[in-house]
Amino acid sequence: MMKQLFASAVITLSLCAACTMNVEHKATYTVEKSEATFPTQTKVPDAMGFVRSFYTAYTSSFYNGASPLTIDSLKNACLTKPLIEKVDRVGSESGADPIIRAQDFSERIAKTLAYKSLKDDWYLVQYVDTRDTVSIPVKVEKVGEKLMIADISTGLSPTEP
Repeated sequence: MMKQLFASAVITLSLCAACTMNVEHKATYTVEKSEATFPTQTKVPDAMGFVRSFYTAYTSSFYNGASPLTIDSLKNACLTKPLIEKVDRVGSESGADPIIRAQDFSERIAKTLAYKSLKDDWYLVQYVDTRDTVSIPVKVEKVGEKLMIADISTGLSPTEP
């Protein structure tokens, strides 16, 4: 139990650092019996790098056994409050996580993550699950001095990209 709490604490600090710090580092943490190294790009040169950093950290939390508290810490560090409310509402209605448009995420799927710039501060996150390509438009805004993900298209509105 203590080992899991330690692992969750280290993951939380490492994942939050991916969205808030200006230093490159490698975070190492222990999940159950195996040691995993998670490289985080914490120097965010642009919005695309920020989106890549967030999705790498967020998706790896699924297959590395991160606690719900750890995942919430990452969301609080990288998503705006209105988006967190939207994600929670849509997730409870659909049963899937709208950030990834799925209920779960594997390391195999994470290897297929791809990113591209759209227009007006929107970026496209894509991955391949089985044979289907999942596309998730996300909007990045500067809030104060830091970048935040301000919207994630649910695919339900014709006005969303």
